[in-house]
Amino acid sequence: MVVPVEALVAIPDSLNAAEAAPLLCAGITTFNALRHSGASPGDLVAVQGIGGLGHLGIQFASKCGYKVAAIGRGFENAALARKLGASVYVDSAATDAAQELQKMVDRRMEGQAM
Repeated sequence: MVVPVEALVAIPDSLNAAEAAPLLCAGITTFNALRHSGASPGDLVAVQGIGGLGHLGIQFASKCGYKVAAIGRGFENAALARKLGASVYVDSAATDAAQELQKMVDRRMEGQAM
């Protein structure tokens, strides 16, 4: 097999293949989305969905220094979203997520905390 060097990654011996696989597929998808988003540390980043790719997106965004608004359906996802690093959780089943995000942006523009 021939691949470009930028497509290769070293996996530590302490990380087995089952643990590494999600990072090499879903992980690179979410990380690259954040990396190419134009956002800077401290910026508000919204992540839609807590499962699937979302759980990785929340963690990456939090570790990159973004203020993370996790958007999910149902209050039962709020605790997990915060545990993963979300600054705020928006329950799209109970509220209009777009309006809630706009309020957060407006508050940030006015210098208020989320």
